[in-house]
Amino acid sequence: CFKVLNGKDYGIPQNRERVILLAIRKDVDNGKFKFPEPFEDGKTFNDLLDDCTHLFENTDETIIIDEKIMPAVKRNIERDKHLIITSDKGIYRIPCTTSFQDNAVGIKYSPTITASNHSTIVLQKTQVNGIERFYIKKLRAHEALRFMGFDDEDYEKASSVVSDSQIYKQAGNSIIVDVIYAVFKELFL
Repeated sequence: CFKVLNGKDYGIPQNRERVILLAIRKDVDNGKFKFPEPFEDGKTFNDLLDDCTHLFENTDETIIIDEKIMPAVKRNIERDKHLIITSDKGIYRIPCTTSFQDNAVGIKYSPTITASNHSTIVLQKTQVNGIERFYIKKLRAHEALRFMGFDDEDYEKASSVVSDSQIYKQAGNSIIVDVIYAVFKELFL
């Protein structure tokens, strides 16, 4: 049997649709398996991102755009930043003014993390001195692992043997742990 499952429906705020194929040997199949129902576990977007309040301590800026974002994309973000922060979409897709096509900013959930693109961009919201502030940033490698269901201890182990660039590629090639856990939980009931 197979079904398309999306990480954002299983406790991780990332739009990551994957086809899950499951084969059960006939001699052990009890016929009761069903794919897990979507659920929310209360994890918010900001729960998986590093705290950014320190960036706003000595400034009146309400929107900061990460310097690590590719210049061609950053121009588009700068142009649309007020539309991005007021959008109610899950992912804001910025109209391209260049040939670079990966102009998406995660607002409620992250765009799909990919191995080939080290520039997943997200909007982080915070409060500083009672004022809502916004940080449009490139997802860091350890944050990418969090959006795959791994914890910081996993990042520490991985970063002791490979670079952040490689960790980001590994995250992009991974499957969300919470999705597989939910499938296995149903399988072994």
